[in-house]
Amino acid sequence: MNIEFNEPPKKEGFEDMNFRLYNLNKENNPNDIFSHLFVFPEQNNYSLVWLGQIDFNDLEKIALGKIPTYQRQRRFFKDFYLNITRNLMQKTLLGTKLIKDEFDNLDYKNGDIQIEFPQMINFARYDVRDTLCKKDKFRYTFTASQDNEWPELAIMLPVYESISPRLVKFIKDTHIDQSFINVDVKKVAKGINKIISLTNY
Repeated sequence: MNIEFNEPPKKEGFEDMNFRLYNLNKENNPNDIFSHLFVFPEQNNYSLVWLGQIDFNDLEKIALGKIPTYQRQRRFFKDFYLNITRNLMQKTLLGTKLIKDEFDNLDYKNGDIQIEFPQMINFARYDVRDTLCKKDKFRYTFTASQDNEWPELAIMLPVYESISPRLVKFIKDTHIDQSFINVDVKKVAKGINKIISLTNY
């Protein structure tokens, strides 16, 4: 299956915002979208957003274990001191509440950080930063929504971090539309990286 990269016109009210949006859709079918690609030149990062679902019982394992492995960032977890910020929106009898935690990679490796009642979480965001890196501390952000009608996953990366085919495969495997099962992940990764490399920063 071939994926096209289309840049739609910005919606009314967003014309002055400094980002570029690309829809990654099925060839000749702009309404069947594999993922949205947002490029933010001023922030030097980009995001991929798609309709996807994960098991929230594995949320921590995916956000802090699998994502850096897919992106070949495992070396950062071994060699650097990482600061992790976790924001959770949790359902309660009184509505929803925000739970914010900050911890370091040693806590996570030692198993000291646990999520209680993952089935009660509506939304989760993980921001991972390298506290020892002088140039740029940002490593990646992973967000996940457990909305039954509109489940959404997103990954943000710095522009110097090329997306890997393994991460595109993660998008394919978690996508709620199983018709994307035959997507060529290497070709999609190459297309994304070409757009990022051609963006004027």
